[in-house]
Amino acid sequence: MTTAISPVQRPDGSTAPVARSDRMRSLHELFSVQHGAASMTQVHALGFTRSAINHLFNTGLVARAGPGVIIAVSTPDTWWRRLRIATLTSGVIAASHRSALRLHGLDRHCALDDTAHDVGDDPVEILVGQGARPRVDDRVVIHFTRADPGRVTAERVVWIQMIPVLDLGTVLCQMGDSLSATTLRSILVATLSTGPLSLRRQRLAEINAAVRWWRYRGRRGPQLVAEALVGLGLAPP
Repeated sequence: MTTAISPVQRPDGSTAPVARSDRMRSLHELFSVQHGAASMTQVHALGFTRSAINHLFNTGLVARAGPGVIIAVSTPDTWWRRLRIATLTSGVIAASHRSALRLHGLDRHCALDDTAHDVGDDPVEILVGQGARPRVDDRVVIHFTRADPGRVTAERVVWIQMIPVLDLGTVLCQMGDSLSATTLRSILVATLSTGPLSLRRQRLAEINAAVRWWRYRGRRGPQLVAEALVGLGLAPP
């Protein structure tokens, strides 16, 4: 039996043969770390040709989840998969608001159901640039920002479980005026009172940096975060 071979482009522009079995193994690995979802760009980068991808569709191994995004049909429809589909969609910057709080491990302070990712009931929230119109699931909540998407991605996005997510300081600035003062304080205390001193100082510096980054955009949230930090006896940004 002959193993199918196809070329894949190296970074220098040359090509090298990649066995079909290796491509499939790489695709399964990609699905496993991305909660069952992948972008077509990622799949092409693994060495799959258009005909090879069509074969995956025809054999029922994958299905379209949206423009430029596919899923492994064997994976369940979880909150994690819906979030990764949304963040792989063109025009989406990152997970935001309550979804970001969950990824940062702080959703319990907002009374969110921490088991919802098993049944797919919790909302998915994302941030996109002003004027962008990503085609996402009806269950996805879209938030817009007037900030430059490239700058937000470069300066205010971190990666958690292979998902781009807004850093905690940015999330608090976004939600500062929708959270109660008690909830905002609880999140800050939980974040700044656990772990080694060096880590707590780093977290405080990151939150202060986010407050400064967003404050000039006329938001009330950053000011509320700054006031909460003062109330905790911490220096304002």
